[in-house]
Amino acid sequence: SAIRLSGVATGFDPSGVTMARVALPSLRYDSNSVVASSYQQLIAALRAIPGVALAGAGTRVPMWGGSVDIGVRVAGRPGDPKVPQGFGHVRLVTTDYFETLGMPITQGRAFRESDMATGAPWVIVVNEDFAKKTFPDGNVIGQRISGWTRDSFPEWREIIGVVGDIRSFGREAEIPPEIYMPITQAPASAWNAFQRRMTIVAKARGGTAIATPMRAVVRQFDRQLPVFDVQSMDDVLSQSSSSRRFNTLLLTLLG
Repeated sequence: SAIRLSGVATGFDPSGVTMARVALPSLRYDSNSVVASSYQQLIAALRAIPGVALAGAGTRVPMWGGSVDIGVRVAGRPGDPKVPQGFGHVRLVTTDYFETLGMPITQGRAFRESDMATGAPWVIVVNEDFAKKTFPDGNVIGQRISGWTRDSFPEWREIIGVVGDIRSFGREAEIPPEIYMPITQAPASAWNAFQRRMTIVAKARGGTAIATPMRAVVRQFDRQLPVFDVQSMDDVLSQSSSSRRFNTLLLTLLG
């Protein structure tokens, strides 16, 4: 069983990727626009680090961090507006988030910088599991959904892409339906729900060590910001199955 588990595809590529979590205090980062622009500046500085090929950020990365799920409505679909027609776990992300983690876009496109601009149309990317469960006929791109808002005030967001499924909660857990939103288009209360925390990820070129430069970039941006859980995504993947490996080793030794 342990051997079979180690062969389960994760859906992302951890090689060369380092993560670090950052939390913005509410007193100094007190609005959605300030939080979003701050993370955009931080990611721009990460991309300028020598040896960094790609960098992005998300409120959650595969197998690490908290999660918030919501019910959604589908535009034009009949039914009681108070009864969800689907649900998904929300991730607020920057551009290059999918690319940094090696998560393939299977339909449509990923987010562009133009999607992050003020006044840009509201768009989202969903994973394959969400697409199959909510749109079993396969007609996904161009559909509009609303969630995280009162029934009388829908916030319609157009699906522009479908990303491959990942084992978000570990190899042993089921693949969850996921909804990815640009950080500049976060619902009104979303940043409070996520405690203004994001996980920054950077992919290094040729084995370059980038953990220390990543810490330095955050300090230069704001010396008071806490930086924690700095580790490679390979380590995150290893930790996700550490209990299974320990139990297997223990049973082997007892045997």
